[in-house]
Amino acid sequence: PAWDAALAPRLYAALHKAGAAGLVASCHDLSDGGLLVAAAEMALAGGLGLALNMEGLEPFQEGPSRLLVEVPKAKASAFEKAMAGLPCLRVGEVQDSLRLVVQNAKGGRLMELALAEIETAWRGTIPKALGIAAEG
Repeated sequence: PAWDAALAPRLYAALHKAGAAGLVASCHDLSDGGLLVAAAEMALAGGLGLALNMEGLEPFQEGPSRLLVEVPKAKASAFEKAMAGLPCLRVGEVQDSLRLVVQNAKGGRLMELALAEIETAWRGTIPKALGIAAEG
């Protein structure tokens, strides 16, 4: 999608205000790989699983001013109110499963990976490409 110079400042201002109010646990841009890569990186960083519902979403679409925001469940309503009038969509839920699960609109599994598998792939990519052994 094209850069929306009118929307971006409003989006970032609302997100900043929500963060300052304690409504945001973490946030990641949807660059280099889009939603699925951002979700995998956030799951690895937090050491928690994530279930995503891909209804109406393009999993690999990168774009300016696209963010994946983790919001504590108890604060979801307040966050959505803070983002009122701006593009904002609930796409998933953090889980204790240590797995990244991607579901379609009907709850069918499109993909499921253990965080350990994701981490192995993530850590091994650059060293493997350079022909050196990956460190644990």
